[in-house]
Amino acid sequence: MCLLEGKNYIKVKLDTQGNILEFDSTFENLVYDENDIVGKNWFDLFIDESDKQKLKDVFKTIIEGDETKWKFYNNDIKCLDGTHKYMDFTNTLHVENGKKIIESIGVEHFENQY
Repeated sequence: MCLLEGKNYIKVKLDTQGNILEFDSTFENLVYDENDIVGKNWFDLFIDESDKQKLKDVFKTIIEGDETKWKFYNNDIKCLDGTHKYMDFTNTLHVENGKKIIESIGVEHFENQY
């Protein structure tokens, strides 16, 4: 059984500048088409201005190689319909075609879900 089965999720790959390389989501209210957002900046599309610097600092730490400190991270994202979702992200740094990328998989955070 897949851990994401039955859950809404976001899966995104980012380059070292935070630009979206790949994107997939099951959230209906995100309604972004991958073709419309690949190449655009994750922080500009999905992160509220009030959280942007803090999340860029976390991102920079991961890119610099301290992946374990931020392997799991929770943050709010903006949806296309104007709503916000609080997400539990798992972040992985790896190299593809000689370039560092971060792959993040996020599921909606629910209190007392376990």
